[in-house]
Amino acid sequence: MKIIRKIIVLTLAITLLLSGSVAYMEPVGGQDTDQEQTAPADTNEAEVGENTDESSEEPGTEEEEEEPGNLPAEPGIESMEKIAENSKLELYISRETAEAAVKVKKTGKIWYTNPRGRNSDPKASPAYKNLMNSQLRVVYYTPASQPSIYYSYPDSVKLGQFEIKKIENGARIEYRVGEEETIYTLPKVISKARMEEKIIANISESQAKTLLRYYSLLTYEKATAAQKEQYPSLAEGDIYVISAVIQEFRLRQLEEIVVSAGYTMDDKNEDHIANNVPPEEGNLDVFFIPLEYRLDDDNLVVSIPTREIEYHETYPIASIDVLPFFGAAGTQEQGYMLVPDGSGSLIYLNNNKLYASSYSIDVYGLDRSIPLVERSTVIEQAYLPVYGLKTENEAFFCIIERGDAMAAVKADISGRQTSFNYVYSSFTLIPRDELDISDYSGLSIISVYQPRTFNSGIQLRYAFLDGKEADYAGMAAYYRSYLAEKYGLSRQEQDGKVPFYLEIIGAINKVRSILGIPVNTVEPLTTYEQAVEIMKELNDGGVDNIVLRYKGWANGGVDHTIPQTIKLMSKLGGSKGFKALQSYLEEMGYEYYPDFGIVYAYKDTWFDGFNPRAHASRYITKLVASIFRFNIATNREDRTRGLLYIISPAKIVNIVDGMLKSMNKLGITGISLNDAAIDVNSNFRKNELYDRQEAADTLAEQMKKLRDAGKNLMVDGGNSYALPYTNHVLNIPDESNRFHLTDESIPFFQMAIRGYIDYASEPINMSPEYRTAFLKAIETGSGVYFSFIHKENSVVKETLYDHYYSNNYKVWMEDALTFYEQAMEALGPVQGMFMVGHERLQHDVYKTTYENGREIIVNYNRRPVTIDGVTIEAQSFKVVKEGK
Repeated sequence: MKIIRKIIVLTLAITLLLSGSVAYMEPVGGQDTDQEQTAPADTNEAEVGENTDESSEEPGTEEEEEEPGNLPAEPGIESMEKIAENSKLELYISRETAEAAVKVKKTGKIWYTNPRGRNSDPKASPAYKNLMNSQLRVVYYTPASQPSIYYSYPDSVKLGQFEIKKIENGARIEYRVGEEETIYTLPKVISKARMEEKIIANISESQAKTLLRYYSLLTYEKATAAQKEQYPSLAEGDIYVISAVIQEFRLRQLEEIVVSAGYTMDDKNEDHIANNVPPEEGNLDVFFIPLEYRLDDDNLVVSIPTREIEYHETYPIASIDVLPFFGAAGTQEQGYMLVPDGSGSLIYLNNNKLYASSYSIDVYGLDRSIPLVERSTVIEQAYLPVYGLKTENEAFFCIIERGDAMAAVKADISGRQTSFNYVYSSFTLIPRDELDISDYSGLSIISVYQPRTFNSGIQLRYAFLDGKEADYAGMAAYYRSYLAEKYGLSRQEQDGKVPFYLEIIGAINKVRSILGIPVNTVEPLTTYEQAVEIMKELNDGGVDNIVLRYKGWANGGVDHTIPQTIKLMSKLGGSKGFKALQSYLEEMGYEYYPDFGIVYAYKDTWFDGFNPRAHASRYITKLVASIFRFNIATNREDRTRGLLYIISPAKIVNIVDGMLKSMNKLGITGISLNDAAIDVNSNFRKNELYDRQEAADTLAEQMKKLRDAGKNLMVDGGNSYALPYTNHVLNIPDESNRFHLTDESIPFFQMAIRGYIDYASEPINMSPEYRTAFLKAIETGSGVYFSFIHKENSVVKETLYDHYYSNNYKVWMEDALTFYEQAMEALGPVQGMFMVGHERLQHDVYKTTYENGREIIVNYNRRPVTIDGVTIEAQSFKVVKEGK
């Protein structure tokens, strides 16, 4: 087997080398190569939300730490050119520095892409001054797979390698990043006959004397043995060889002479070939990157058409930071930055947390098609591609409209590297992976790259808020209106009924000993009939707005086969039992959502319609993409807990098509997708490449297909691409990750969707602090969510499903009825209404305000608190204002 494995790996390595998408990496002592999975220097911080490597704070290399030379003037708009204007905004561009500025007509506020006072910043290193003068930061890999960095100011604008073009409602700046090497038409070697025929005969005598002064005539008789070997054409006649050292201004003078003679680059190439001169190549680490600004009503839209980016394949672009210092706030300003991890979080300006690492988080979490064997921690991912900055009575709010699946949101405070607070987005252009073949070939590591940039483009939409709207509630309201207008969302009915989310677990897999042989069997936890029994007991207790989510109801249980065809389970009651369940649900008017996953193949059996080699995604290394569940104790993959294949986006389309047909046959009106709004994975298969953005677009298209077919949709998590098509979001985060740099956790996610989409956080009975979980539901305006099984809790012991250890419905029935009654009293009058305000009153005390004026205060402390003369008991809540 070892010999076979060696052959497979060596064959794969040879294939990758021939494909041209690899490079060798020499081992670096003590270096953690896991840090370079998606982007150099910053990748690990994207995994854990904070940059834990202080050295990676510095954006430049050692040689870039030299003084940046003459820094540009910092132009105000009076010295910029007004490029575009509408009734709300004015757009200005500096033709000297390429920076832009937007003036808000209503307030007169000017937002700059590059901060004022940057060149006199006493805190900033030369590298950071280069960054603060730039609109783009480009990280790329060298042929040796080492990361290198360019900035758009010193490596493009300062060199004069940029062009500003007017476009409709804005401007386009075309950067050629990286110093371009001038290739002259002047021949390095040319035969005497060709020099006289092609050049001397067509110029003046004085020009000829000037030109020939810098050439040496070489004859065969006087040539050395080495020269004869270097120039075999000497045997056929004399040649002219250009001088080795000529000053740049003189080269330009000689260039004008030969060009005036009608001598062309084709002539030069012909002479070089004839005289054994290798073809000239300019610097290969030069990139063409267009950046566009457009005014769109009250927004500034910034975009990079990634299809137009040009680069040499030996210098792939890892990532691009776009406008990293847009709207940056100085040390004297007050406010905060909004970042999107979990439910949402605030970083106070100038919070002086210099002990904390800078902030970074991947939008939509990790791409599991890039292997991760070990994780440093478990965090709530960023579900919404948004960020913002508030300073005094002004704020900007940015929506990542395109490139969201390739994006990370990053931020830092003043005092560490600069005197500014800033938040921005960075985009992975070309993902990277590594293949270690050192055991077999003597080489060390092959670096493998996606063969192209992602094609969908980058687009950022900046909105500008002022007055009472310039806070995180205003940002949430703006995003809510944006989603409603863009996707035609409909307001929810304000019927006074808080949803009670009932999750039922149907069947699981369990290993049983049969005649001494371990056999994998299906263990029913809640049959179709028992699900009805649970709902009747809830209804009898006063719960009359049940929304049922049924997991493990078909196709073998919780870990099911792909749902391209739906197969009901006889152990749960078969077709007859399922029809009886449907009849009860329809009679009671309850919504129901049978649950499936479509991103992973949770169970692979014979004749199930899934073939891993044909239907699974591939890693960049071309191996079949599969993952193992993580062990929560070690944070490493646990291979005893089963293998999951990552399904190719192309196969997901077929799965949804087949699932729709089966749903129609069974009369199912809604579906729950438990993974499609959480995980987004690429497929790096050569002939079926889906970059991560295309994968996200495919998932959104499938959800739209379900909605267009008349099906209601429920999802877990709630990545933003799912929001236009879903009715319910479960397991929505009710907290941020509380990273060290952040200061306050806020329910931004809930504020952005309430009134259009119902939601709930984790099941209350599966939370380690169930009372706190219920209070969080009150604070965030959520539904009440419980997960039940009918059988005793002991049934799940020593299975892969032991996290259902506390789900027996009888244990929780009384609490469920009490919590729902309390939720109805607090939230019933505001069901379907917008959450318009949220405020931390003191430690662990929060007030939530709804559009009808209703105010609710939640006290998480273990002691009563008094607010404005009103006492809120320990770990309780109180409606302090009824509202209209």
